[in-house]
Amino acid sequence: MQVEGLNAKSYSTLSPAGRFKVVVLIRNSVEEAWLCGKDLLRGLEHAYRELELARYQRPELVEIGTLRTRMKGLETRIEAAKAA
Repeated sequence: MQVEGLNAKSYSTLSPAGRFKVVVLIRNSVEEAWLCGKDLLRGLEHAYRELELARYQRPELVEIGTLRTRMKGLETRIEAAKAA
């Protein structure tokens, strides 16, 4: 992994202990983002089933009328889920 900030002039002025703290902070931030992403995906997995979503198809392969119908159906299911 490469972190561009580590190449900045300000980074080179830090003491070795300061550099270590920066790297630890970056690592901890990355780990926190990873855990948040996992939680988000877990939540989406449940919502995917509850909202009866289908796998994405490229818009150019689906007619606009079909997309409009799907969108209206999805909006209806979302509103029903909010009300429940």
